[in-house]
Amino acid sequence: SLGEAWVSGVEVEWPAVFAGRGARVVDLPTYAFQRRRYWLNAPSHEAPAGEAPSIDLPADDEQLVPLSEKLAALPADEAEALVLDHVLEKVAVVLGHPSAEILDPDQKFGEIGFDSMLSVELSKRLAATTGVKLRANVVLRHPTPRLITAHIMSAMTGRDSR
Repeated sequence: SLGEAWVSGVEVEWPAVFAGRGARVVDLPTYAFQRRRYWLNAPSHEAPAGEAPSIDLPADDEQLVPLSEKLAALPADEAEALVLDHVLEKVAVVLGHPSAEILDPDQKFGEIGFDSMLSVELSKRLAATTGVKLRANVVLRHPTPRLITAHIMSAMTGRDSR
């Protein structure tokens, strides 16, 4: 209510509103399409000023083995964990996160900031890396990373992941 009043021109004593609550001013992005979360509950993964963020890249030999071949050699639970990690990595890339660590595999895509354009981007990336043909509206049909994982597992292995 105070926010609505403030944007309508009412003077609000913000220091008095937040006194004793540990509130602080945070910088928001200056460019609207940086694709980074700025929710208060998200842990900070920003690099110190002047340093580039570190992103773990797979070793060269990991890039040479197709995901489908890795799955064939694993028990079902390990194969599902591998695909889930892969899906979460692609979700992080599409959202512009430096890693998938802050993503909840059971959180709905709409809740983590996905829109139709991001759904198309995720679909393209997952199709390219898994070989599974995915529809552009994949996040509507399978609304969490875990559900997309189950769909990909079923398509790649012919077995249900559940």
